[in-house]
Amino acid sequence: MYSIEELKKLRKDSGLTQAEVARLTNFSQSLISQVESGEVDPRLSTFNKIYSVITQHRNKRQQKAIEIMKRDLISIKPNDTLANAIKLMKKYDISQLPVIENEKPIGSISDSTILKIMDSEKEVDIKITLVKEVMDEPFPIVSANTTISAVAQLLRENPALLVTHMGAIEGIITKADLLNIPKM
Repeated sequence: MYSIEELKKLRKDSGLTQAEVARLTNFSQSLISQVESGEVDPRLSTFNKIYSVITQHRNKRQQKAIEIMKRDLISIKPNDTLANAIKLMKKYDISQLPVIENEKPIGSISDSTILKIMDSEKEVDIKITLVKEVMDEPFPIVSANTTISAVAQLLRENPALLVTHMGAIEGIITKADLLNIPKM
């Protein structure tokens, strides 16, 4: 929760004027100004209404998953070999692939998983080992309108996210994609 002192900064960061906040809250612009300057100590309900309007506006303006996702989804089928997965990763300079079957994600494969398999004591022939035999869980799925802050939270625990729009997979977002977003 923000303090009264931080309310003005939050409003400005959200791109709102005092007049716009006043209109959206049905309070006077004078009251908004007095609250921000500390001249008036608002009731909690007044503060909460101002805060709510500002954060709702800010969330609407926040970048969405569809704006940063990679549209050209590189994927692999479960019956492809690890050699094919490695070939795709090298060709496109990527470190993970969703495993897709009948247009549905059923798993994922990453360079880390492949390295663990190759480093294990069990002999594995990457030319005949199928992706479905060693794949990891599928990447989480988010909607195209998911905010970047929600995407960032999910990427703390996952190497990538698949993005859907109207029920179809439209793209992918990786940790590297987040690092390429200019500061807002």
